[in-house]
Amino acid sequence: MSAQKRNIAAEKRTLILDSAVTIFAHKGYHGTRISDIAKEAGIAYGLVYHYFKSKEEILLSIFRERWDMLVSWVETVADGDGPVEKKLYDIASFIIDSFRFRPELVEVITMEVTRNSRFFTRENVKRLQGAFDAMDRIISEGKAGGLFKDHIDPRLASYMFFGGIETIINGYVLGTLIKTDEDFERAKRTVVEVFLHGLRAVETGKC
Repeated sequence: MSAQKRNIAAEKRTLILDSAVTIFAHKGYHGTRISDIAKEAGIAYGLVYHYFKSKEEILLSIFRERWDMLVSWVETVADGDGPVEKKLYDIASFIIDSFRFRPELVEVITMEVTRNSRFFTRENVKRLQGAFDAMDRIISEGKAGGLFKDHIDPRLASYMFFGGIETIINGYVLGTLIKTDEDFERAKRTVVEVFLHGLRAVETGKC
């Protein structure tokens, strides 16, 4: 295949995925048909099947490509220089800004992919673990530097951190949280500050 044909194919594939995000966000996964995606993309119904075998493959492709990007970012932050507090803020900022600028995409991942029982394959679970592995390193770094309590379990803390951000995202999706620029910035600061003060190594007793 020539470079030009590869580029065209890549553009078509991206068009289909972007169109699917729009339809999944509006109709939900179960309410979406391949014909809806084709119509949104402005292409022939059969062309969708040239790139994807099924609606499920489209949904999983959306997750895998976006989650891989998140994992790559978290790993870069975890292994980079700078204080732990800044690393936590950068990760929270990346996720919240992902919703801020592409709300439909994040809505599909949080409300459709992770709530789909077919999603939990060994490969997908391994993908999920990549982000938590990187977060473990950040928490361990904080423990080594005296920022976090010695008895804190890095994996449990990592789940709490991502879980807190996911709950905030769900609040945006459900419309129970305000979505102004100021509120997005406040959310980033708050989730990190609450997380840090719950872990900070101060003489207030141990639970």
